[in-house]
Amino acid sequence: MLAGMIKRVLLITVVFAFTASAQAGEAPHSAAPEGGAPASEGPVELYNARDEAADRAMAIFGPDETCQRNLDSPPVVVPVTEDDRLTGYAFVVPRICLKRSGRFDHLSNIHFLTDRFLRAAHRTPFQVHADGTLDREATEAAMLAAVAEFIPAEDVDRLDLLGEDIRYVR
Repeated sequence: MLAGMIKRVLLITVVFAFTASAQAGEAPHSAAPEGGAPASEGPVELYNARDEAADRAMAIFGPDETCQRNLDSPPVVVPVTEDDRLTGYAFVVPRICLKRSGRFDHLSNIHFLTDRFLRAAHRTPFQVHADGTLDREATEAAMLAAVAEFIPAEDVDRLDLLGEDIRYVR
């Protein structure tokens, strides 16, 4: 019993030693260069550094100068298929770009519109082609048809599906 406890303590000590050296940015049991200080492999990427992620999000979801009046829907989950098999899900935010001449009181129907987006996306999912490219056009067309149930077609300039977050099913 004492031998088993000693083995556990030794195993935990070894695990902590390896993880501590990995977090410090050096390989375990690495020899220092002739200068005495370990060589740096480059900057250590911090998990809590959010500046780059925030910049990418602003580039994707930020204001669009070509879309003067936009109506953003809550995120919608779109299936991704390849050869009629489900391979993953894409998380997108539908942005409706309205023309200047159209009404802008459609926010009260956004929950109904989001439901129609979800139904259209599941009827017409994103397709992955043999070369690995993602075809979103049929889904965009189906979702644009769903917009026509609530907003007159002459008031809509275009529909953009924002976001590139795709989670593949294993």
